[in-house]
Parts: sequence; C-alpha cells; structure tokens
Amino acid sequence: MTQNAHCTYELIDGTIHHFTLVKADQQAMDEFLPHMAQIFDDTPSDGLIYLLVDFRPDGIPPLRYAVNGMREMIKARDGEPAEIRAAYLHEPNLLVSLVTTFLDRLRLKSKRKLFSGEHAEAEALAWLKEGQN
Repeated sequence: MTQNAHCTYELIDGTIHHFTLVKADQQAMDEFLPHMAQIFDDTPSDGLIYLLVDFRPDGIPPLRYAVNGMREMIKARDGEPAEIRAAYLHEPNLLVSLVTTFLDRLRLKSKRKLFSGEHAEAEALAWLKEGQN
C-alpha cells in the first residue's frame, strides 16, 4: 500500500492477517474490504481465517459504513465464508462494545476476543496461534 494508506495489511507467519486501521474513516474501510474479499476468496468454506485488527491508532471506523461494506462484500462471495478467529486491539473506551454489535450483525461463523493494554498485541497473537493447534 501507499505511504498514505488509512489501512495497512501484513501477513504474519503465513497465517495471520494483520490489519491496522491507521485512520478511523471510510477510506480505511475502502482499503480493508478488498483485502478481506481476497482472503475470503482464497480460503475454502471449511477453512479458518485468522485476523488481527488494530484499532488503536485512530479508533473505530464509522460502524454503519463498515457494516454495510462488509455485508455487501460477503453477499458478493460465492458460498458460505470460512470461519474467522479474530483478535481486535483497541484503546479502552465505550465504543468498543459497538464492535461486538457490529460483528454480531454480520452473522459470520467466528470466535473473537478484544485486547487492550500494554501487552495487547503479544496476547492477541498468542491467542490466535493457540487456535491453530
């Protein structure tokens, strides 16, 4: 991605899809969704997707826009999407509870956990890797 990316992506250990929402805006979701679409397309429906999503730099993107974008992206896919094991990194605040509501509305097969604090990223990676065993 470019230097001015609002959402960055890296693949960790060949299995964990790490997204950082540098800016909490529509552009971040516009950059996030094509990556997620490709991940869904590349993962068989009986597979498992490991996600690490970092909201710490700027917070949570506009939820209505995010929900609608994810719904449309999922509808456009053939078949049932793979199960997701997702860890979300966040700063402690009240909006984090909305992330859970957002995820529930998507009705995806998923296991998820929210992490915050000094060791959040290490704890999240450990939890994701634990799910790979």
